[in-house]
Amino acid sequence: EGIWIVEHSFATTIATALRQALLRLDHARAIADNRNEARDALYEYFAGREFGQWLLSLAEATRELRTDLDAEKRAFAARWRKREKQLDRLEAASCGMYGDLQGIMGAALPAVDLLELEPATPVIAALPSAA
Repeated sequence: EGIWIVEHSFATTIATALRQALLRLDHARAIADNRNEARDALYEYFAGREFGQWLLSLAEATRELRTDLDAEKRAFAARWRKREKQLDRLEAASCGMYGDLQGIMGAALPAVDLLELEPATPVIAALPSAA
């Protein structure tokens, strides 16, 4: 009926074990209470205005970074297109000048391999072999 009866020689050992069990139980209850308090505090924080402001700030910063990055991409793309056109004009002028000089000087003009036409590679169709 909930009453422990032990010999006197075991009383101290049983009392110590019982005390340890009660301390562990109290500690477990304190942790559970603390966990509930922490859960309630977290819920209040996440449901509160301050957390909402943090989320809004993060979203605004993300959007601002995306806008800046997109603008930079467009600006660099425009710069690259401009430079590409300049390079195209420079290559065309170099080739034109080299061609003019070839027409005037003929074989006396030193060859510049980068400005020469690459020899055409003949394309040979593979014919099926007679079996």
